[in-house]
Amino acid sequence: MERNYSIDFVKFFAIFFVVTIHTKPFSNTNILGTNDLYIDFTLNTFARFAVPFFFLIAGYLFGQKVKQSDKKFNYFKKYILKLIKLYIYWQLFYLLYDLLLKSLVSIVKGLNIKSELLNYISSLNYVKLLYYGEGTSGSHLWYLISLIWCVLVLFLFYKMNKINHLLILSLILYLIGLFGQSYSGIFNLSIQTRDAIFFGLFYTTFGFFFAYRADSLLVLIKWKPITYGYLFFAFSFLQIIERALLVKFFKGNLGDYFLSTILLTISLFFLVLSNSQIGKNSSIVKIGENSVGIYVIHVFFINITNLSIGLLNIEFMTKTIVWQLLGTPMVTLVSYIAYNQIQFIKHFLLLDKNQSKISRNSYFHGRHR
Repeated sequence: MERNYSIDFVKFFAIFFVVTIHTKPFSNTNILGTNDLYIDFTLNTFARFAVPFFFLIAGYLFGQKVKQSDKKFNYFKKYILKLIKLYIYWQLFYLLYDLLLKSLVSIVKGLNIKSELLNYISSLNYVKLLYYGEGTSGSHLWYLISLIWCVLVLFLFYKMNKINHLLILSLILYLIGLFGQSYSGIFNLSIQTRDAIFFGLFYTTFGFFFAYRADSLLVLIKWKPITYGYLFFAFSFLQIIERALLVKFFKGNLGDYFLSTILLTISLFFLVLSNSQIGKNSSIVKIGENSVGIYVIHVFFINITNLSIGLLNIEFMTKTIVWQLLGTPMVTLVSYIAYNQIQFIKHFLLLDKNQSKISRNSYFHGRHR
């Protein structure tokens, strides 16, 4: 199977805008001569293509692998275990970070450390942690746990040969979920719908469905990549208008996804399928290939930065245009470098462990000769 470089090319921009959502540039400034909340609103709304695109691509690549694999259940098991390990490792990382931070705060304020830590641990809701990804400061990991649930449901329906039904069902659930988002001003669905069932499942299923029916569906992609690019930006503009109207006139929540999100995400998906060579051999593709690493660790660097700013009493720096423009790229770059270093150390330790094992085996074989 030929590698699609365009997917990683777009994943670079997707992860950059995920970081943008969390760094919130221009959210509390007035340095451009206007109310910068409008800039923040526009950036935040435009950035909402990122997570749906990640869900869709995850489903698409998973579908390709399942289709090609002779041992489909073995691949599913390997894939799901990899996701579970990633989620557990990084939730533990943020749990330890929270415990360390609470310990330091307790020392500074003269509080009982043991009592503070026990209160924190007892406050964790394990149902929310295992479904919504909420509880620790790593709440952004909701995407990973949602993807785990999506893949479980997806493979179950695949084994029952009901993917067509799941695609329709997931679309209905997505539309219902909108009433827990910005459409709450029309009818308020008082449950969290930024989750696997109401949000991620539709995009993951769509990607899987397209991969599995690629032979017949690829004929739908007839236009040039630039056309899909224009459509993506047109629907993105529509999404900004949709969100603004729902919030201003219907008093809905800001929300995480919308009706137009479907159209812009599919347009972007068709763009990467219409030309698989976009960005080949570029640094953008290399960084995009490691988007999951940036995703899991970037919130840590945002938190550390915010803590440092508070401790050093240099909040004034965050009001400058230089900070607003460079903050997000710096967090993205540092996260990329840090995760790569973690992987290098991990690879080195595993390699060293394997070499030690080989040496021990050689020693024992030698003795028995």
